[in-house]
Amino acid sequence: MLPAPASSALTYLRSIILFLIPRLNLIEHGIEIFRIFIKADRISIRKLSEEINIECPVTGYRMEGNMSISLKNILLYSISTLIWGSTWFAITLQLDHADPMASVAYRFLLASVMMFIYCVAARKNLRFGFRTHLFIFLQGFFSFTFSYWLVYLAEMRLTSGLVAVICSFLIFLNIVNRSLLLKFKINRLVLFGAALGVIGIVLIFLPEMKTQSFSHETWISIILVFIATLFYSFGNIVAERNIRNGIPVIQSNAFGMGYAALIMIAFALFSGKSLAIDPQFPYLASLAYLSVFGSVITFYCYFTLIGNIGSDKAAYGPVVVPVIALFLSALYEDYHWSGYAVAGIVLLIVGNFLVLNKKSMNREVT
Repeated sequence: MLPAPASSALTYLRSIILFLIPRLNLIEHGIEIFRIFIKADRISIRKLSEEINIECPVTGYRMEGNMSISLKNILLYSISTLIWGSTWFAITLQLDHADPMASVAYRFLLASVMMFIYCVAARKNLRFGFRTHLFIFLQGFFSFTFSYWLVYLAEMRLTSGLVAVICSFLIFLNIVNRSLLLKFKINRLVLFGAALGVIGIVLIFLPEMKTQSFSHETWISIILVFIATLFYSFGNIVAERNIRNGIPVIQSNAFGMGYAALIMIAFALFSGKSLAIDPQFPYLASLAYLSVFGSVITFYCYFTLIGNIGSDKAAYGPVVVPVIALFLSALYEDYHWSGYAVAGIVLLIVGNFLVLNKKSMNREVT
């Protein structure tokens, strides 16, 4: 018998499967369009809009005309946040069925293998020098290892609302780290929008946080989540540095996730953690979903977005992710919106506009 959160998550995944089965033809076309979207990404982002004339070799579908870079960024932003919002449900299927370290390792190992298969099939360049591999390794280490594992551990003692609030500080960490490490000026509009977003997250999860008891173990878990968020911020900064130095997103993710998986497997063996998993449908389905959608597709979109608009602005996406999860919870579980939550949503929307509007994209002031 599955616990209540896992049962709800399984119901959610099954509803997705039942919805998609009669639409396989649409999915096939969607995959082809996504391939076109990746190909369109090769176009220079230095101009606001570019002439696009690309034909899918399978169906003959053609994308042509002007595609605004801002529209493309909206698509990248929307895809990454919507998928990440649903991964919260998939993760609940794994918490009680395998060691978190094993789940993280297998998730990114499977994602890495799939991307390498794509790179070989598409004849992508997979030869890079030692220095390039060093920065790809750093991207994988900071983005896909302890930044995930520490959150898994902390969620065993903390409410998900408190975890979401701490993780929302990613946007501030990215603003500061981007300024210190990449020497970009701090954008005041982005800073103010980030503040509104974090306040909005606090309001949304305030009722849940009031139920949290603060013991010695709780404070340790809070520190672990902050360390995880700091790691993830460093991963964002390294990803932006790599993209600006011409390292392709797909190849860097393939190698980076592979490095991360090997690190987690080695750490698990060294620390005596079990690498066994539950071979039942709920766990395997969640693993496949997290690998394909939550890793391959989402991190392609997110890191491409970082390359387009900067890690400071792109970090607003992970801030919004818990809210997407709440909307899904309202649909498939028994979540009810409070006055605090509604006020928080309003602040998030305003903050989102300030961070991602065209004026903030073009101004970086001290």
